[in-house]
Amino acid sequence: MNLEDLPRELDGLTQFAKPPCHELDGERFHLVMDSGFDIDLEFGRAMCVWNGWSAEYHCVKADDDTYLVTFIADPDGVRECHSFVLDLEQRLVTHHTCAAGRNPRHPLLMTDTYDFGAIETEGYALPYRRHCFTGDLLGTQVQWHWTTDLVSRHAYLEPSFYRVTWEEGGRMEETFDEEMSMIPATDELARYIKIKDRMYLFVVTEEKVERLLGDNQPFRSDSMLFIENFDRMFHVGRAFGAMMVGGVPEPLYMIYGAFGKPLELPEKLLSLPNRYTV
Repeated sequence: MNLEDLPRELDGLTQFAKPPCHELDGERFHLVMDSGFDIDLEFGRAMCVWNGWSAEYHCVKADDDTYLVTFIADPDGVRECHSFVLDLEQRLVTHHTCAAGRNPRHPLLMTDTYDFGAIETEGYALPYRRHCFTGDLLGTQVQWHWTTDLVSRHAYLEPSFYRVTWEEGGRMEETFDEEMSMIPATDELARYIKIKDRMYLFVVTEEKVERLLGDNQPFRSDSMLFIENFDRMFHVGRAFGAMMVGGVPEPLYMIYGAFGKPLELPEKLLSLPNRYTV
């Protein structure tokens, strides 16, 4: 049996999602954060407690000692997605918070914040090193396979942007060609954070397309966050935001994954100017 002949069409971007991980069940972490706002995380089988707030969480592994934990919360009445990279090997943590509703002109526009810290461990001094913003990936191009027939190509060209294209004649081309023809460039805001050698947290915030197209698109100002493991060539992540259903934006939240391979992109694509910078 060739599984490529039996694509799970209804699974969409979740087709290659890693199975949920329950290894943190019963674990407690005290996270000492650089912002000064320390965090206590306690995990059950399906629920976690975050500084007194309870939420259903999702956990997937990026390698044997690195966990991506993500959940929805609304501590101040604004829907937020909290994502933690728990790096038990180095006893480090990155906390990403994403929220919509803070921009009165663009109520679906996402706002991202980042906080770095260390995991307090009995018997050990807190490490001084941190996960950090990086330019390591600049100049890298990767082909990501989201499903058996949904493929995108990323070019990591600038510290605050990435560029996306797709296979000619593929589903990605059919889905996005019309939409992308209405904007100056496919470049979107992105952040690159080094977790460890050959492992990076990559966050895309679809801000430009939201400001320019508004309701004239299927997906809104979504935040796509994933840990890229370049040793094993896969990524694990989550999408958070909204999508249009019957002309009305509905909340979006999903866990997904993809397999990748390095590739060469046409020099013309790589040398095109970024229309959003001067």
